[in-house]
Amino acid sequence: MLLKRCWIRVRGVKDGMRILSKVLVFVTMTLPLAARAQPPYMQKTGQALLPLDAPTLVIQVCLPTKSVSFADVGIDLTGTPKAKTLRQRRESSGHYDEPKSNQDTMPTIEEQLDPDRVTVRRWIVGSDVGELKKSFIGFGEALSRDGIPSYLGDHISLWGNSQKNQPIFEKQGHRPNETVAVDVLIDVVKYWYKLPTDLAIGNFSAWQEPISQETRDTDKTPIFWDLTHGRAMPLHPVERDAPKMRFRLMTIEDYWNERRFWERAREAIAEKYYRGVVGEAREKIHFVPKVDGTIPGC
Repeated sequence: MLLKRCWIRVRGVKDGMRILSKVLVFVTMTLPLAARAQPPYMQKTGQALLPLDAPTLVIQVCLPTKSVSFADVGIDLTGTPKAKTLRQRRESSGHYDEPKSNQDTMPTIEEQLDPDRVTVRRWIVGSDVGELKKSFIGFGEALSRDGIPSYLGDHISLWGNSQKNQPIFEKQGHRPNETVAVDVLIDVVKYWYKLPTDLAIGNFSAWQEPISQETRDTDKTPIFWDLTHGRAMPLHPVERDAPKMRFRLMTIEDYWNERRFWERAREAIAEKYYRGVVGEAREKIHFVPKVDGTIPGC
């Protein structure tokens, strides 16, 4: 009844869809994201924990016309709890998984893999034209879980840089069979992407172009509304130099274990650099891991 009254009071269909979409996005963000914010070792399907070999998407976004810079910073991890594997995290919470092999029950050599001092990279806030000014951009997912369509609005955070010093953002998504489409929001333009059909567990896909873009004036209804109501995505011309997206498929166990040392570093970073910092000052503080290898330019 509340939504019906909101609909009646707005002026015209287009304005009505905008207001209704904001209400629906707020609802979907308020409820599902509370569960989604849980780390992967606590994510559940119904009342059961997801299996360790459940697939999850890793999504990266590249901004081809921007540049980004970082400075190396040493972080003291003394006093920060040691990193644990996903299996160890679950066991510490009272959940036990069947070991895949005898090797899974052997102790890990944490002192060699998890030192008490690490080097991370601090983002240098851009000041020149073309330099990155924010460490995050808008991000959304159109989903279909157990036949129930939904849309989750969120953000995706700066993760590193490409070989061309282009900013790279990264986020864990949902399972591929649940993901209908993904979008990013740059200023007032939203770009939409579909998953590659040949995606398999392993390396990242090639950089993907968006298949459509929208602004407030593109359609009478937002694209997310079409996707959550059984309609096909309307295709609109995509501007040149649009953001590129690529995907990687991993098991949730591999995803967590690959990042567990970074998660430990993040705890120490939060204590040292973020405590008591609020507002605009906080938005100018951002750290990323220093990882081996390079990310190809887009």
